[in-house]
Amino acid sequence: MLRKGSWNAESEAGFTLLEIIVVLTLISLLAGLAYPMGNILKERILVKLSLAQLKDDWLELQAHALGGGGRPVLVFPPGTDYYLIHFDGLSLKRPLAGLTIDAESEKKIVFSGSDPVDSELTLRTATGDRYHLTSNARGEPVFKPND
Repeated sequence: MLRKGSWNAESEAGFTLLEIIVVLTLISLLAGLAYPMGNILKERILVKLSLAQLKDDWLELQAHALGGGGRPVLVFPPGTDYYLIHFDGLSLKRPLAGLTIDAESEKKIVFSGSDPVDSELTLRTATGDRYHLTSNARGEPVFKPND
């Protein structure tokens, strides 16, 4: 145990108030620079997740149709941030986080077991970027960013 008389004020180490203020200022400046980039990255991640979800749904409905499970339909209402799935009398609303359907009229994609799906659709992000949805020769979805 130290006694009061053994303390030496000259040899004590520590940070001065000025040093603490400088470090906190630098941390706040770095956080201020990183925060706007975080929003951009968050939007890009949401868009990629939405496109992956749409691709997964597309392939699942295509497999459902090939298995003789009826004729599933994807419906894209214009100007909305969701799409609808109709199959076997059921309807499912799927959100498109970060995307909006850029179309003049409602687009429907009907999956049948024999014909590959041929469709074109454009999706728009909040920043104005566009993704063009088409299908390849095997009927699989292909997303291309419009340049």
